[in-house]
Amino acid sequence: MARSQFDIRPAGALFQFPRYEWTQPKGGLVPRVLRAMGLAKARRRVARPEEVASPFAFALLRGHEAEGALDELARLRPDCTPVILGSPESAADMLDIGERTSPDALLAELDRLDPVGWIAERLAAFKQRSKPARGAWPVSNRVIRPGGLDSVRSARKPQDFLPEVIVVLVPVAEPALLALHLGYGDWNDCPSPVVHAAMARRWSTQYGAVPVALAGDVVEYRVARPVDTREQAIALALEHFAYCPDAILQGAETVERLAAELLGSRYWLFWWD
Repeated sequence: MARSQFDIRPAGALFQFPRYEWTQPKGGLVPRVLRAMGLAKARRRVARPEEVASPFAFALLRGHEAEGALDELARLRPDCTPVILGSPESAADMLDIGERTSPDALLAELDRLDPVGWIAERLAAFKQRSKPARGAWPVSNRVIRPGGLDSVRSARKPQDFLPEVIVVLVPVAEPALLALHLGYGDWNDCPSPVVHAAMARRWSTQYGAVPVALAGDVVEYRVARPVDTREQAIALALEHFAYCPDAILQGAETVERLAAELLGSRYWLFWWD
């Protein structure tokens, strides 16, 4: 990809994004009946445009370009790690860092965290609630998910790419540390930034897995050395469940189905509601 195709904007530069609001159908007997039947739904409309200053250098790209641009952006800026933050609206929320613990302080905490022990504690806690569910291996040897990244596609129409995607260049050489610099995590059941970094380091060593998107409530990895046996896939599925319970509870439904999805897969998807 040619150098001239990228407009890398410096840290502190502004980008614009739309703020949306939901509008309910107008009153009256017919709309009330339709709402009761679930046929009259709220609609989203642009309330106002806003601007935000990015604390990191960034590029504004079309959705279908974003994944392919990651390696070239890393070559152009070897002092940084590029990561997809999703749509401008999603990126604006991600970059609202505010008062957060410094990456250096989190790095010290990371050095003290044992990811194997953390996984064991999480699985033990879930075991008391009879989760995660187990089941037979799928009839097909592997459940194939669509290739590529979800974070660059429309949530409403997954076949469509987003018209605009923000890729930020975080000034850190190790991709596993992205969550520390973005202050990513610590809401609902989403792990803390330190846990994200610890798991990213573990998976980088074991599978050549690299986080390439931290977009709102979604984290996505690209994987250089996917698991290639059922035993490996089941062990990895249990780690994924400890890290992101919804991977099974709201997704694959059983450890074996998630393992079948992971078998040979070069993409991993996590999300936290």
